[in-house]
Amino acid sequence: MIKHIVLMKMNGGTNEKVVARMQDYATQIREQIGEVQSYEIIPNVAAGNKGFNWAIVSKFANEVDIESYKVAPLHREFVSYCDPFTEDFLTLDYVMPGV
Repeated sequence: MIKHIVLMKMNGGTNEKVVARMQDYATQIREQIGEVQSYEIIPNVAAGNKGFNWAIVSKFANEVDIESYKVAPLHREFVSYCDPFTEDFLTLDYVMPGV
């Protein structure tokens, strides 16, 4: 099992409407991309977040499933939607021990 985390530094144009649309995409991704085992978009409330104020936390069975997700048309559409609001991002993938 692999946990896939994307920390995003969202700019000042990220309002409630944008966040609601991001959550809509998250729902669609959970429902339509079979490789996705879990998928959440959450605010990063850590005091030392260095401006990385949003996170996507997802789970996949293996690296092949992550790569399949990355090229899925719905994921590409979601990334295109987020691009104007995203100043920077950082990705972390890790194998969950014992899973």
